[in-house]
Amino acid sequence: MKNYGKRIYSLNFNYSEKEYRRYVKKFQMIYRRFLPKDINSQIIDLGCGAGHFLYFLNSLGYKKISGVDISEDQIEQARRKVNANLFSAGVFEFLNSDKNQYDLIVCNHLIEHFSIEEFEKLIKIMLERLSANGKIIITTPNGSSIWAGYSFFSDITHKHLYTAESFLGLLYDLPVNLDFFEEGSAPYDIPSTLRWLLWKTRLVYLKILFLIDVGPWRNKSKPMIFSSNLICIIKKNQ
Repeated sequence: MKNYGKRIYSLNFNYSEKEYRRYVKKFQMIYRRFLPKDINSQIIDLGCGAGHFLYFLNSLGYKKISGVDISEDQIEQARRKVNANLFSAGVFEFLNSDKNQYDLIVCNHLIEHFSIEEFEKLIKIMLERLSANGKIIITTPNGSSIWAGYSFFSDITHKHLYTAESFLGLLYDLPVNLDFFEEGSAPYDIPSTLRWLLWKTRLVYLKILFLIDVGPWRNKSKPMIFSSNLICIIKKNQ
């Protein structure tokens, strides 16, 4: 396990300026609608890695952004690319010492590295740090995807995968509202647009296959998510 995280980062991530700009195009299509309108909003990215999402926020002019990651190497990489307050720390360590209120808390590919008990603890702490009208964005591998096995076992530090249904069950007793969205292909250039069109066509097949194998989707108020990753938006009940 020694240096495993560093090997995973070197295999899966490209730190070129071109790649950061590519992420901006992708994130613009997927996440822009979830961001606060005020560029002075307090935003924190938990598990920020090399700062791809923070770079995206910089491109939109957000001024009060922070990032936390347990990997010092990733934080050093982020410092080369983004203008943000960056901290090398575990998220529990950081949140327990930080008393700021945030308008947006971002968790991209973080919670799958925690046990269910740790995730429940993390949610409660994040809600304490969330402003009254703020929101939490969680993106994680989708346990309902046909690629769930690949997503889970491709990184041996993964501990648990979630579906929209398991989110609803796990957070049932909390005073929150949950919404779910796909995180998959986004049409920001010609190759990605082709992938996006093929995905939309294939989605019809997946819905029919689910109906045949599992039966009708029971929760009519929430969508069934088939993409390889799912996005969960969490807001406090008003």
